Amino acid sequence: MPALKYTLLDLDFPAGHKNKTAVLVEGDTEIMVLADAFPTARILATPLVIDHIKATCGGKLVAWAASGANLPTRLPEVTPLRGDLEFAGHTLHLKGGAHPIPDRHWFFEPEQRVVLGGVLLFQDQHVWVADSPEPAQHQAWIAALDDVAAHTPSITYPGHRIPGGALDRSAIAWTRDYLVAFDKIVTNSATAEEATACLTAEYPEAGLLVAAQLSPKVVKGELEWH
Repeated sequence: MPALKYTLLDLDFPAGHKNKTAVLVEGDTEIMVLADAFPTARILATPLVIDHIKATCGGKLVAWAASGANLPTRLPEVTPLRGDLEFAGHTLHLKGGAHPIPDRHWFFEPEQRVVLGGVLLFQDQHVWVADSPEPAQHQAWIAALDDVAAHTPSITYPGHRIPGGALDRSAIAWTRDYLVAFDKIVTNSATAEEATACLTAEYPEAGLLVAAQLSPKVVKGELEWH
């Protein structure tokens, strides 16, 4: 089953209530998996993310055809999110979305200095670069990470992490350092296979190995990816 790329916020209490709200912070169609798992969920996303989801959902269903019974069944209605979000008496400030990665967002709660990093932040995992293969996108990504760091969060929730990983600022440094290393390694590698070998040697304990296998292929032009 494709990995989910969203930040899930339980906006209803008590815990276990079926009416959940999901906020999508990046434009990918794994939303269809979410919709099947939580059929009564209210789903929010920025207008640009909504447009991207609608444009790519058909191709994703074709790519996932081998999923059989696990194939998502529907593209649910998504409500536009145009600003900050109120949650349990706190305001989550919508951040990010700058060119050339305008569909990447994160949230900041200033009172307790909490960051919900979404797909901008990885921790102890290979970073998924396939959706942002251009060098200018990597530079914008690094700038966004610097912005996250400048907010001096006390708690940081990366969108991708090893279970039990620390919820501190280490994910910011991990993602930034990985992007720098990725660009250097891919540039200096003759093939994507060589780049993957170098990435796994550089990060031997990192999870999400598929990112190290697929992302270099996209950047090297060996695989078309949407």
